[in-house]
Amino acid sequence: MSDPDVLADFDEALTDTDRIVSGIKPGQWSVPTPCAGLDVRAVLGHLVTGQLVFISRVQGLPVPDRAADPLGDDPAAAFRRSGQGLRLAFG
Repeated sequence: MSDPDVLADFDEALTDTDRIVSGIKPGQWSVPTPCAGLDVRAVLGHLVTGQLVFISRVQGLPVPDRAADPLGDDPAAAFRRSGQGLRLAFG
């Protein structure tokens, strides 16, 4: 059984992060971040890859290729899909 407080916190974190990700403009994806060697797109790719790994672990599926680009042509949509998938897996 899931802890509703934890899931509510997770939902809030997804909503807050989605707000930030949705505000990234096309020219900002290549901007450097405080993470050494990672631009904005790479940081989001790391986050999405982590979500996909957790989904696979929870569902007992093979771990996705961590070297693959999980963002495709629409990074914000990829974040939403992986976040929703992780929420469903945790729920």
